Amino acid sequence: MPTISESKKGKIKIAVNYSDHNPLHIHDICMVKPATGRKVDCYFTTGHVKRFDMAYLLKPDCGPVFRPLRNRKTFLSTMTVMNGTLAFDVAGGRNDHKCVDIDPETIFEKGITVASPY
Repeated sequence: MPTISESKKGKIKIAVNYSDHNPLHIHDICMVKPATGRKVDCYFTTGHVKRFDMAYLLKPDCGPVFRPLRNRKTFLSTMTVMNGTLAFDVAGGRNDHKCVDIDPETIFEKGITVASPY
């Protein structure tokens, strides 16, 4: 959280404490490839590759947003990258307001590391 203070000359100073800051800045996803089952290999611009298992989102009681992706053909044919993350273009036309997308931080945290730049 930044702290704001005023200097002796009346100028405002802002200081940021990075001690609780995550040093790994997660960049966008630049490529996705289907893996086995409902797993997707997600390639981050940082060089990391994470295997994200979507099975828990596609259970029989999943909501209407994820329901079309239960069909394997739809899952594979609509998989893409939009706005820097894994997305499924279920409506067609690459409309980012009508796609199903997954937060890249969720993918990074829940995905299994396949490759790392370190």
